[in-house]
This record gives sequence, C-alpha cells and structure tokens, in this order.
Amino acid sequence: MTTDPVLRAAVPAPRTDGPFAAPVPAAPSVPVLQVGSPAWRDRLVELHVLAEHGDVEAATEAERWLAEDDSARRHWELVERDCLEIHPRRV
Repeated sequence: MTTDPVLRAAVPAPRTDGPFAAPVPAAPSVPVLQVGSPAWRDRLVELHVLAEHGDVEAATEAERWLAEDDSARRHWELVERDCLEIHPRRV
C-alpha cells in the first residue's frame, strides 16, 4: 500500500463483501508462544494479574487460552496458588 495521498485515493481498498472479497486472516485466539518458555510464562502471569484486577479483555483472552491449552490451565492454577500464598484474598 502506498503512503502517497494522491495514489492512495486512486487505489481502491480491498473489497470486504461479495464474491470478490479479500480474505480476512483469522486472528489467533491465543498467543503463539512455545509452552514453558519465559515469554509464555510471562504472558500467562500477566494475564492472570490483569484479569485478577478487573481487566475484562485479559480475562477473556485467558479464558480462551485455558480452554484450548491444558498446560496453560495447569500453570494458571499454580500461579493462582502462589499468588494466594503471597497475597491472600481478603473476605
């Protein structure tokens, strides 16, 4: 795609409907990270903390991830246990 405003105006945007619609790539429902890698673990902990503090998007992403990945679910439970040990919930 060009950044020139004149050319950009002359080039039609891809169609989003009808038989000539450009395919829209599906967004992955969960991040593509190697299980157990530092980035994988960090994302899991980050989602846990954000969800615990009311971030609806993080909670939704976490729910999708945990539904699709048994390893993530097991580690989520470990993170939750550790968090409760460090900072018990007040009733």
